[in-house]
This record gives sequence, structure tokens and C-alpha cells, in this order.
Amino acid sequence: MAEEMDLQHLLQNADHLFDENQYQEAIDLLKTFPNQSDANIPWREARALYKLSKQNKAKRQELIREGFELIQKALELDENNYECHKWMAVLLDAKSELDGVKERITQLKNVKKHMQKALEMNSEDPSNWYLLGMFSFSLADMPWVHRKIMSTIFSTAPTGTYEESLDYFLKAEEKKANFYSMNLLFIGKCYYNLKNNEKAKEFLDRAANVQVLNEDDKKCKEEATTLLKKL
Repeated sequence: MAEEMDLQHLLQNADHLFDENQYQEAIDLLKTFPNQSDANIPWREARALYKLSKQNKAKRQELIREGFELIQKALELDENNYECHKWMAVLLDAKSELDGVKERITQLKNVKKHMQKALEMNSEDPSNWYLLGMFSFSLADMPWVHRKIMSTIFSTAPTGTYEESLDYFLKAEEKKANFYSMNLLFIGKCYYNLKNNEKAKEFLDRAANVQVLNEDDKKCKEEATTLLKKL
């Protein structure tokens, strides 16, 4: 019982550090717990490693691969934890991207399977809707040469449209407004690609004016500012 109480306290502190963008500190704290056989520890470590990989470009590959190993462990420990499926989708895609275009395309259906599993388990988490939006957007925005590779790998290739992506991103925003700067950016990008300049400007303005607290916010602000100049 005491260990269970200690674990809850540890996880709360780790989540607080993560929310404050202190990813290395969150990892260091999680590693201190004596019993590492609870899935809630490795999926949080994997999540923090993924975010850290965006800050540390020199160690990006190493951090993503370490995170992928941890999320595999977390899923083995508890396949009924939606966070395990959500972060498996993220890290599987990131890891397969490191292994080349063909491998990333090959893993598309597996990535989507974990996204859908996470959503089935928790449809109230806005990030689950955001991930499906990103999946659909990346397919809609896929270069011709990548489509050609995809057609050789799948008899029935995954598909995505800007309309579908927009629905997912708006659903995420409906679940929790302003939960993530990149969601605002991609709503703007969808409207831009759908030639709805008025709506595109509305969301890109919001994205360009986010408070920069981490690498995602920085990227969001830069991309939105650049795209606004085209409107």
C-alpha cells in the first residue's frame, strides 16, 4: 500500500515536470522508482524522451530509439492502457522515420491501429483526435514519389484528406480549446489547403501568437507566421 501511494506521488511529480517542459528531470525522477514493472512508468519515460528528442538534435536518434524500446515494454506490461497505445503510435512513427521512407510507409497501418485503439479507450483526450488528424494530414500532403512507394507496399493503401484532417483537429479543439499550439496551426493549414482563407487566417493568427514554452510552440509560431504572409 505504501509503495502504491509512493508511485502515485511519483507519477504526479513526473507529470508536473513534464507539463513544465522539464523532460530530463521527469525521466530522472521516474528512473528512481524501485519497481519498474508498472506500465505507467515506462510510457511516461518514453513520452519524455520523445519530447527531449525535439530539443536535442544531436541525440535525437538515440532518444527516439530508447523511447521506442520503453513504449514496447509499457505495452507488454499493460495493453489496456490507452496512453501506451497513443505513445506507441507516436514513437513507432518517429522510429520508422529514422529507418527511411519505405519503412515509415510500411508502418503506417500499424501506427494508425494504435491511434485508433487509444481513441477507442479514451475519446475525451484531445491529443488522440489530434494524432488522427496528423495521420490523415500527412497522407493528404504526401509527395507524389512517396505515394508511388506506398502503392507498391499496400494493395489497399491508407488514405487521408484535408477535410477529414480538419474534422479531427476541430474535434480535438472541441474536447479542449487551446490544448496544443500545433493543433491550431494544423487547423489553419487545413483551411489554407481547402482555400478557405478567412478561416485559415483566423487560426494561423492564433497559432502565430502562442506563448513559446517549448520546441513545438516555436515551430508553430514560425510556420504560422510564414504561412500568413501567403494569405
